[in-house]
Amino acid sequence: VIANLKTEEFNAIKKGVSDAVSKQISACFEKSKGFGCDIFNAYEKAYKWHYNKTLELFDSPEDFLKSLKLNVLVEIKQLDY
Repeated sequence: VIANLKTEEFNAIKKGVSDAVSKQISACFEKSKGFGCDIFNAYEKAYKWHYNKTLELFDSPEDFLKSLKLNVLVEIKQLDY
C-alpha cells in the first residue's frame, strides 16, 4: 500500500517509473526517427511557426529530422493505489 511507504521508498518508485517511461519514449522516438518518421510533427510546427529560420537551417524535412533531438521529462504528481 502506497500510504505505508517511507518517503525514500516512494521517491525511489517515482524515479523508477519516471526513468522507465522516459527510456521507452526515447526508444520509440529514435526508432521512428530511424524510419524517417516525425512522430511529433516537429518539422511541420517549425515550418509553420519559424518558416524563415527552418528554411535557413535545413535543406529538407529529412535533414531537420536527422538533427532532431528529444529531451523527455516525466513528472509524476500522484501515485494512486
